Amino acid sequence: MGFGTLFPQYETENAAQIPTSFGGLFYMMTSVALIGAVVVLEARPVYQYVRRITYRGDADPTEMVVGFVLVAVLCVATTLIPLRVAVGRLERGEA
Repeated sequence: MGFGTLFPQYETENAAQIPTSFGGLFYMMTSVALIGAVVVLEARPVYQYVRRITYRGDADPTEMVVGFVLVAVLCVATTLIPLRVAVGRLERGEA
């Protein structure tokens, strides 16, 4: 909904043209960037935790919990901010 209000495609003749438009490609690139950010934030904490368990070390989940919290904050922000922008544009009638 967020990218749909930022880059509306009212004049398309075929619905299949929408994913290849600028807004559709921008949506796909930002989705891949979000997945990449989640992987980067979680890679080291999960690796450290699994390594400690595998080699019978002292498994301290603090780093992993911090990583999960950061990922949760990132996902909530990337959900709520575009929705607020979209609702604002729809209320102002700009879309």
